[in-house]
Amino acid sequence: MTSWERDVDRVVNHVRVKGGFENILTEETITGSGTTFTLTHKPSGSFKVVVGGSEVSPQNYTVDAENKTVTFTTSQTNPTFTYTYNRPVVVEYQDDDSINTYGENYKEIPAPWLTDLADARKYAKEFVNAWREPPVTCQLIRPTIDTTIDVNEKITVVDSIRNESEQLTITKIVWDSNGRTIVTLGSNPYIEGDWKREVQDRIKKIERRFFEQDEQIFSRLIKHKLKAKLNLKVKVQYASPVDSFLLGHLTLGRLRSGFDAEPDCSNNNNNGTWAGSGVTTGSQYTTSGWRLSAGQFNGTDRKITVPHDATLDITTQFTIAFAIKVSAYPGSETPIIHKYSSNTGYKVVLRSDGTIRIYIGQTTGYLSATSTATIGTGSWKHIVIVRNGTTIYFYFDGTQETINLGSTNSSTNTTNLTVGSDGTNYFSGELDEIMIFNTNLSSAEATEIYEKRFWDNHARWANCVLWLAMDNPKLGNRIGTKTTHYTDW
Repeated sequence: MTSWERDVDRVVNHVRVKGGFENILTEETITGSGTTFTLTHKPSGSFKVVVGGSEVSPQNYTVDAENKTVTFTTSQTNPTFTYTYNRPVVVEYQDDDSINTYGENYKEIPAPWLTDLADARKYAKEFVNAWREPPVTCQLIRPTIDTTIDVNEKITVVDSIRNESEQLTITKIVWDSNGRTIVTLGSNPYIEGDWKREVQDRIKKIERRFFEQDEQIFSRLIKHKLKAKLNLKVKVQYASPVDSFLLGHLTLGRLRSGFDAEPDCSNNNNNGTWAGSGVTTGSQYTTSGWRLSAGQFNGTDRKITVPHDATLDITTQFTIAFAIKVSAYPGSETPIIHKYSSNTGYKVVLRSDGTIRIYIGQTTGYLSATSTATIGTGSWKHIVIVRNGTTIYFYFDGTQETINLGSTNSSTNTTNLTVGSDGTNYFSGELDEIMIFNTNLSSAEATEIYEKRFWDNHARWANCVLWLAMDNPKLGNRIGTKTTHYTDW
């Protein structure tokens, strides 16, 4: 058995199926004539057949639930079947690694696309096989004693895939031209990760990305858990091999396909993909964003595309938030967020006078609201747009203004969501922390996003359908001097 196959076994061993079923009522019409018809599901009760508007007596047909067939005594045409069927509850897995490593369970996470252990095993094999080349070697450094970084100090290195650990001695400390601390453990170099400025923030985002999206089954790439029992006095808390992307904060998409993946940090897997010049090398990121790094749009060909998903169909109650910085206003309206087509959907644009406008399609036309405030040039401005029925609220750095739409109309579409482009025009400037909620945030909540700059533990988090954090995965990304708010764990 190969090492990756052993990893699959370890993964599948954590999967368990919760007992019981959901009782689902369904109705289906089968087109055609005959005496025997095959149903979509195995019926469990409440069976009824209607043909030509009249209910057929149960004496005139036989139901074979196991084979999902219904046989009539005489030929029938276009029968409609109403019945209940038992749908298994979703598969859930328990993160035993967190129990073994930290003495407590991280959480149980549902995987609704899985229905049994065989399905889980198949998924795990496919997933791990896709990650064999190149090998994923992100690791976690957990110091074993209270100490500052120094040569000859011993720390524990935990292999984040196989949960194997060993003590290594710091043999060398150097500082590169960017002022980063490189710690050599044996033959492997590691980069310093300062706790207060990087780790606390990054780990929260990692948990969202890894443990509630692609990593619902294969949960070993990052071992650091929320509320883990950590030694906060030690300067170096979290690092990964230099040749495996420093700081280990990359998402799976970036590990696999480079820097052009822009992952969704919400719970909805609405991951985006960069297009345009330099996006495969990471040059689309700036090093001084509104919070951490930011996405830089060149006004010619760069954009992010998020495939359509029903969770992105926001209508009469929603919130859109983002941070924006430009060096100059555009000559005409340019797209910021665009999910709009033929008077359906929505889009947010920057106007030539520096104001922000939102368009909401209503099939026969559109509604729009334009801010009075402007974003200014040369510095960051945080924008929150809230719709509550007929009212639009704009928040510029927490300052509110109210606009009456005069209608609750809206419409949806299946158009992809794009950031920085509408297919023809391109935004020039920087964007950061794009968030969409399927509910109207209160004034206090909208202001809180701006003031705290990081907000994933709030009760409204369940309503977040998209969060593009624009984090730079290039080596040595730092927060710099940003005054980011952090909550205590």
